[in-house]
Amino acid sequence: MIFEEQRDDLTTDQAGLQLVSVLSTLDVFAEASPPLLRNYYDTILHYLKADNVVSMKWESFIVSHVCKILSTVSSSLDDSDLQRLGRGDVPRDVVNINYRFICEPLELQSNASQS
Repeated sequence: MIFEEQRDDLTTDQAGLQLVSVLSTLDVFAEASPPLLRNYYDTILHYLKADNVVSMKWESFIVSHVCKILSTVSSSLDDSDLQRLGRGDVPRDVVNINYRFICEPLELQSNASQS
C-alpha cells in the first residue's frame, strides 16, 4: 500500500486520517462488490489488531471500517478461507478490540464516577 510507504512522513494525526480515508474507500468497494476485495482481506486484517500507531479517535474508526469490510467480504469467502480466519489471529484480535474499546472505557467511566 502506498499509505504504508509514506507513513513515516506523516504526523500521527495525519496517518490516522489518511488510513481512515483509505479504509472508508475500501468499505465502499466492499459494499458495492464483496468479491472485489476477496483476495485482499489478508492485507486488511493487519489493521484489525488496533495497533496502528494512531490516536484512539482514529483507531476506533479504523477498527470499525475493517470489521465492516470483513463482514461484507466474508459472504464471498469459501470454506477454506473461513476456516483459516477462525484459526488465525482474528478471534484474539476481536477479543482485544472488545477489551480496548468497550471494557477499558467502561472501567474509566466507572472510576471517574466514583471519584
